[in-house]
Amino acid sequence: MRVTVQIRIEGTTSRPFTVPLYTIDRRCDQVQDVGFALGEAKSILGKLQQTIVRQQLESYLAERRACPHCQRPRAIKGSHPLRFRTAFGDIDLRSPRWRRCRCEQSREATFCPLSELLTVHTSPELTYLQAKWAAQVSFAAVGALLHDVLPIDQGLRPETIRRHVLDTAERLEAQLGPEEFAYDGGSQREIEASPEPAAPITVGLDGGYIRGRERLPGANGCFEVIAGKSIPEEGAAKVFAFVHRIDPKPKRRLRAVLESQGILPRQHITFLCDGGDTVRELGAFVHPRSEHILDWFHVAMRIEQLLQTTRGLQGAEKPELQWAVP
Repeated sequence: MRVTVQIRIEGTTSRPFTVPLYTIDRRCDQVQDVGFALGEAKSILGKLQQTIVRQQLESYLAERRACPHCQRPRAIKGSHPLRFRTAFGDIDLRSPRWRRCRCEQSREATFCPLSELLTVHTSPELTYLQAKWAAQVSFAAVGALLHDVLPIDQGLRPETIRRHVLDTAERLEAQLGPEEFAYDGGSQREIEASPEPAAPITVGLDGGYIRGRERLPGANGCFEVIAGKSIPEEGAAKVFAFVHRIDPKPKRRLRAVLESQGILPRQHITFLCDGGDTVRELGAFVHPRSEHILDWFHVAMRIEQLLQTTRGLQGAEKPELQWAVP
């Protein structure tokens, strides 16, 4: 059986034309022959992406070639190679450089029109997939996963993924806003005039130590991580984490999680933690109507520690303490 996959392109200013993408020429004698093979699907997706991107950019350049004042086409000075990474393969392009028209009155004699569209050289979808999976598995595993299921170029290595994830994190950090000592929700009159609050939100906080990759001289090689989970009675729960003494905006980060869940000034929030100074100070002054409770697990741990201490004091020398232990 021979099947040719084609794409038909119809433009507003040009006649429709058909572009062949891939030809499948094989028999269907076994179950693994039914449908697309993984390699065939990746090849079709890659060629389809290249065709679509090139047609889109050609239309984009054609619409902007003319001077906006005199409508005369701008002269071409040259071009340079450009690679645009997408979730369906890398696209090698030629980015033209145009001369400015005299009537534009610009300080720049030339400019690259594609730089106004392709502000980054990696598509947002690919950046999203890298950041999403890098939060759950290693960078090497992310690269292996994306290479297995998508027609991604082999140039996407763990170090490249790490750099892209770091760029995404820095951009999100810049959008987070400054740290504040307290988030009071406004004056008492503004709080009372705010909309009727939704159901309460419960936030669990806890800290732990993780052994670092590098150990500084005189240090134990561990760093403290604060993790939490915000659970509303209505809606999806959200998790967050940061490194203590490294993150400069811990309260702002927690406040951003609550704001993403639509928190209101009069809404009640319950913080559950182990009572430690680090996690107790994090929830303080984050919301005007908050309650801080020592959770039952850590209460039981404290009681168990007291019981163990009491058991150790038992003996012939202190028989009066025997009654205190069940």
